[in-house]
Amino acid sequence: MFEPVIDEITATPGRAASDEIALPAGGNATAKIVAENYVPLSAGSLASFSSSPPVLLFVDGGNAPVFDAPEARVEYVRLHAVAYAGAAKKTFSEGVEGFVLVKNDLVDGKPVIVAKGHGGLAFSLLLRPDDEELTLGNERVPLERAANLARFALECEYAAAFAKESSCNVVVRDGPLLGRNRHEQVALEKLRDELASRRIVLAGLAKTSGLLTADGRGAGQAVLQRGPSSPWLYPLGVDSKIFLSLVKLHEKSSYAFRLDVDGDERLARDVAAQLLPLSADPVFFGYPYPLVEADRLARVSNRDVELLSMRFRADAGARWKDLERLSRGNDAHGVLDRIG
Repeated sequence: MFEPVIDEITATPGRAASDEIALPAGGNATAKIVAENYVPLSAGSLASFSSSPPVLLFVDGGNAPVFDAPEARVEYVRLHAVAYAGAAKKTFSEGVEGFVLVKNDLVDGKPVIVAKGHGGLAFSLLLRPDDEELTLGNERVPLERAANLARFALECEYAAAFAKESSCNVVVRDGPLLGRNRHEQVALEKLRDELASRRIVLAGLAKTSGLLTADGRGAGQAVLQRGPSSPWLYPLGVDSKIFLSLVKLHEKSSYAFRLDVDGDERLARDVAAQLLPLSADPVFFGYPYPLVEADRLARVSNRDVELLSMRFRADAGARWKDLERLSRGNDAHGVLDRIG
């Protein structure tokens, strides 16, 4: 059944595989894959840090809808951070959760999308419904996309707060340090500025790099296949003051992750060196287990959504009939799924 498709995906190209990686800056910016560029990594490099061992704080966030209608969406958001000083000493674990109401509204007679935090989340965001960076074609900005942006901005805001509480040296977020749109970029730059003012390093480790070679292959696997079996860092260059690299963090790892650092190559090497002893869990060789822990603690499960939705309906009381009518504008697919 799938043999023709599999043949096409796995076919060897007629030309030699590209040795150039296209960088996020766009245009013709590339980085060549050459053997001498692999920088060996070993645990224990402390040159960039004032404490030994430095404290690394890992931050992640999760979100899911509790109520969804064309007019409004209620998103449950959970954020969590864990800090480690060395591989075995956890020094901090803290989380925050609450709701974000995202709704279509009018301000001074003009349509807007308003996102506002509730239940412990201090947050507000105002978006134009025709924001070109958040729309496709002639559509309005979907409330789901606005909710995901709100979660992203909240994660950046609370990362700064968690960093202050934990007295960390490095903040590692799950994802890159270059935003996909100007809203994400503003949130990231605010986080960078706040951490820099306290001499805290900001790094981002992305499970999916988003980088491709010039002939369209995944850059992570391309660099991994040519590199040594031992841990390494492969420098890619600087984009918007962020040093970009790919890293292999364990000799048994089958993955090369993108590591972004607000700094230079030396700082990136030192951050990567601190990640090595945290990346030896057999469950996922080469991926820092504190990020696995932060993901688990921040994840919003289907069971969570079910229970929270029931509570939402109960709190609505007699008003649920009106809310249920509104939600029918978005739930037709769900009805078909239940039938099928």
